Amino acid sequence: MRLLTVASLAWVIAMFTTSAAFALVYRERPSAEDLLGHGIATFITGVVLVLACYLPAVWLLRRRVGGKLSAGQAVATTGVIANVPAFLVLALLAGRADFFAGGEAGWIAFQLLLFGALFGFGFARYGKRVA
Repeated sequence: MRLLTVASLAWVIAMFTTSAAFALVYRERPSAEDLLGHGIATFITGVVLVLACYLPAVWLLRRRVGGKLSAGQAVATTGVIANVPAFLVLALLAGRADFFAGGEAGWIAFQLLLFGALFGFGFARYGKRVA
């Protein structure tokens, strides 16, 4: 249950932060449709990344370092290294007009980077109780 809480809080914080940054950069609030579409897309992507990339990566790293996983190691692993497949897919889809514009791909990549880093920090902080 704690793992679900860590992942949910990481997604909510990343969603709020990127929405606030979007509002500051473009000086307009995102519409409800934008937030709903962005939220659903990043939620589904986040679930897939947690199950397929983040958890195997941090469990493998924790086993490799002898059970003591530092927050910096977990943040680097889930924020950058485990997000490489998602970044590659976003880079391939960024130029296609039928998916989304390049700027939208950048916002999603930023949110996934933030989500991964927050998830890694939460996993390292509460890792003894999670796994």
